[in-house]
Amino acid sequence: MNDRTTSDRTRDTSEPVARGDHMDGVTQTFVAHRNLLFTVAYEMLGSAADAEDVLQETWLRWVGVDLDTVRDQRAYLVRITTRQALSHLRTLGRRKESYVGPWLPEPLLTAPDVAEDVELADSVSMAMLLVLETLTPTCGHLPRP
Repeated sequence: MNDRTTSDRTRDTSEPVARGDHMDGVTQTFVAHRNLLFTVAYEMLGSAADAEDVLQETWLRWVGVDLDTVRDQRAYLVRITTRQALSHLRTLGRRKESYVGPWLPEPLLTAPDVAEDVELADSVSMAMLLVLETLTPTCGHLPRP
């Protein structure tokens, strides 16, 4: 019979994991600064997928750090992320072909916000009414409100 308990098993460090209702200090710190770290990586790389890859590498490095030796955890995490992003850029330069058009960052998809959708629909409706009211009578073939 196996005498090993769940707490004796080594934990998978590839992702931050919640333990029950609380997280350990390493995970809490990482999760607290995750948005900042993602922004840093995304601004440097211009790709959400590459930024996520860098965050995974940052997490793997972070779980191996002795927190007693770190004075400013936020700055340390940003430094790890920046160095990982620079390393990622170096490897991308060797793998990617050059793009002929102007470089544009990949758009970030956000969760749908119903309030923003309603506001956008109202503003488009109002703009359409204003445009229709400014039409001259010679534009009679266009529908009027």
